[in-house]
Amino acid sequence: QALSLGRATYSDVPVPWDPMISRQHAEVVLDQGELSVRRLDSARNPIYYRGQPVAEARLSDGEEFRIGNTVFRLVGAVPDESVSSAVEEISYRDDILHRVQFRNADRWLELLTTLPDMIAHSRSDEEFAQELVRLLLDAIRRCNTAAVMVYEGPPMTGAAVGGTATGGSARSAQPRILRWDSRMTDLSGFRPSRSLMMTALSRRESVLHVWNTEESNQRFTYVGRFDWAFCVPIREDACRGWCLYISGAAGEDAGLPTVVSGEELKEELRFTELLAQFIGAIRQVRMLEHQERRLSQFFSPMVREAIAQRGTAELLDPREADITVLFCDVYGGPDESFHGDLHAVLDRVSAALGIITRTIFRHNGVVADFQGDAALGFWGWPVESADGPLAACRAALEIQDEFQRLYPDANPLGGGFRIGIGIASGEAIAGKIGTDDQAKIGVFGPVVNLGSRLLGLTRTLRAPIVMGETTAAFVREYLSADEGRARRLGRLRPRGMDEAVEVSQLLPPAQACPEIADDNIREFEAAVDAVAAGRWPEAIEMLDHLPVSDRTKDFMMLFIATNNYVPPREWDGVFTVLTK
Repeated sequence: QALSLGRATYSDVPVPWDPMISRQHAEVVLDQGELSVRRLDSARNPIYYRGQPVAEARLSDGEEFRIGNTVFRLVGAVPDESVSSAVEEISYRDDILHRVQFRNADRWLELLTTLPDMIAHSRSDEEFAQELVRLLLDAIRRCNTAAVMVYEGPPMTGAAVGGTATGGSARSAQPRILRWDSRMTDLSGFRPSRSLMMTALSRRESVLHVWNTEESNQRFTYVGRFDWAFCVPIREDACRGWCLYISGAAGEDAGLPTVVSGEELKEELRFTELLAQFIGAIRQVRMLEHQERRLSQFFSPMVREAIAQRGTAELLDPREADITVLFCDVYGGPDESFHGDLHAVLDRVSAALGIITRTIFRHNGVVADFQGDAALGFWGWPVESADGPLAACRAALEIQDEFQRLYPDANPLGGGFRIGIGIASGEAIAGKIGTDDQAKIGVFGPVVNLGSRLLGLTRTLRAPIVMGETTAAFVREYLSADEGRARRLGRLRPRGMDEAVEVSQLLPPAQACPEIADDNIREFEAAVDAVAAGRWPEAIEMLDHLPVSDRTKDFMMLFIATNNYVPPREWDGVFTVLTK
């Protein structure tokens, strides 16, 4: 199989750290133990093989080629387990390492200050790991090789035994080397000790393995070049399964005695521990900041505080709940007011949607979706709504009032907006909905379809806010008349629905809506009953008494006129709406 090699992160063999490598630089194929490498036409720089620039080459085990500053070496299979267990194993708790005194603190602290920029400017975990390996080699001069590794298997419990964790199925999960590097230019391969890594991760402690003894000069490692290694886990959730792996050889060249013990390496291990704590803390803060930015797109501050207290995963899981949905559409958007400057229209629509979302948040609702110039908010999840549907109704009235104040000229040609709001209540599933690859906060169930249909009725009925039966009953019983009023509009069968629904209008309080007094509401509802019962002349007389400015009555007047003022033979009192 041909694999792509290049600086692009989507390459099969990504090399994002070397600017001299093109985004797609070469193609490599492994065939019967030999590697063919071919330079692509898009590559800017040559491939060097045996010191010469070539267009393609074929490598045997141990051979290498170079592109830019990066050397690629073909390494044969290396055993998965070391040939012998460590002669000495030492675990270090935090309190032990905290007592270690640094002899060269200034240089190491200076290296630690580079971490925030390193994390901020890395475009991927692999790129960050590459920079981290360089920092480790620069900081720990006694080591020969440094690696950043990650274990992506199941959670581990208990102590690691034989390279696996008791209580877990870690044997089938293999640790992965994100990046590694070595001072040893002739190193033909590198396989860190899996048992050392798994022990450190399962114990959540730094662990040192020493392989050499006084009696024997045997070197028990994977590649036979190292005498000691230690592994330091990064404990924060933002780096779950990550660890820093350092290994080296004893002897005068390394500044160590021929026989290494844990005491000689405590300072290096303490620095690596400190480095791991810095990495974990910085990445954890950045992860939380990213989560906060994402959650702020959907949730009010009160809901975000509840999520922080109870945990994101637990609270965001989809579950059934009593939900109230609010669909709000902005009329006078691109379809109605486009005159050539689409960006200007988008800015106006975005400002209008901003009013809607801010109001939903103010009433502790969740913003689930945007569809063009419409928004969907809901209540009842992830925390229960203390007053049921009332929060959605209060938000709807506030949105209506805000639009009437900001856009008194509702004509879209004059720059104004009108709004339509549909509110429905009932059981639904809410939470993180989607696939493993992509998900969003949403709500699912018949109540969502009902809310959308009620929104569609706002134009037909000329009523800015339309509610379903459950919501209207709640308003009549619990919403103060000083906050809002409900007016029954009749039984309607919206387009796309088989069943008829009882529809009501949510009105502002009488002092904010003097054109529709409480007496007008009672007369309107009496006219609705008369139309449903087939007493159309009586209904017409009552509708004529209503204020001319009350345009909602026009729907019934038009329906009566369309049927020649006589109820159809099989009239059941249900208005069928054929338009959206």
